[in-house]
Amino acid sequence: MSETLLITDIQHFSVHDGPGIRTTVFTKGCPLRCLWCHNPETLSARIRLKVETGRCVGCGACLSRCPEGAISLSDGKAVTDRAKCVDCLACAAVCPTDARHADGRRVTTDDVAAEILRDRDYYVGGGGATISGGEPLLQSEGVFALTKRLHDEGIHVAVETALSVPEEVATAATERFDLFLCDVKALPAELHRRLTGRDNALILANLRRIAERGKPLLLRMPLIPGLNDGEKNLAATAAFIRSLPGETPELEILPYHALGADKYAALGLEYKANGVVVPDREYVDAVKDRFRRLGVALKG
Repeated sequence: MSETLLITDIQHFSVHDGPGIRTTVFTKGCPLRCLWCHNPETLSARIRLKVETGRCVGCGACLSRCPEGAISLSDGKAVTDRAKCVDCLACAAVCPTDARHADGRRVTTDDVAAEILRDRDYYVGGGGATISGGEPLLQSEGVFALTKRLHDEGIHVAVETALSVPEEVATAATERFDLFLCDVKALPAELHRRLTGRDNALILANLRRIAERGKPLLLRMPLIPGLNDGEKNLAATAAFIRSLPGETPELEILPYHALGADKYAALGLEYKANGVVVPDREYVDAVKDRFRRLGVALKG
């Protein structure tokens, strides 16, 4: 019997989630609450209502279908009172423009594998599949089943993870993936807790565990001006990377962007990174140069 996964999307022809051309599966559910997260639809481990107001034509079909009386019309648009909304999705079922829809869906691993395998001709030369999130290892049973299915077909499988998962899950993961794409958001514990809502001791221990087993590892640092770009964090991050056993992994810098801000409004969530400046190339290059001087090899 096929396992199931709760996902938000399957993205085809991705070139930013591992080597070559890849198919990326975005899973739902994450234990962290990074202030800058650009995929808020992946945070909750349950399916929620997403409202894209720009698509709304004000037809009013959703008003009578809402059992909680959470929808009203204002300036020709249907407005949702999120304090009353229970994410039953009754309104989405009658929306003619898909302005109201679910932010995820439950699928079988067999169905996901079949969709990935349709892209296999594009993987020639080093591509494959990447399981991302959210935090995909929160759904380890389904993710591991999917990975086995893909490996049986000769597909390279990477996982994009923050590793804020129990030790036994991270240990099991080391035997199941061909490449780990792992975040290093902030090294000082207090800073990490302030930026993500959680301590990073478990994350760092899991990273070291993966490195000890000699697994292919690429570290990725989201660069968020004013939040994690201070000298103390850069120096601590570099020191940690250099301390990892085995071959020192490369670090990829992921500059902050605000492209996900509108998603928060669609989900009735507060975007806590308002005011963060999008870094320009000169700034990013200066941070990269600093890491190189600190003895860290960079990707790209």
